[in-house]
Amino acid sequence: MSEDATPLKYLQKSMIKTRLKILEALLSPKSNIKEATLEG
Repeated sequence: MSEDATPLKYLQKSMIKTRLKILEALLSPKSNIKEATLEG
């Protein structure tokens, strides 16, 4: 059970990080959007 829980938490954290990068890209100049999406 514990082994299955850890990857899920990691995936959730990674999803949050990607969303934050996208939000930052939207707030910053349009040139940064491509960089944020590529980094994922």
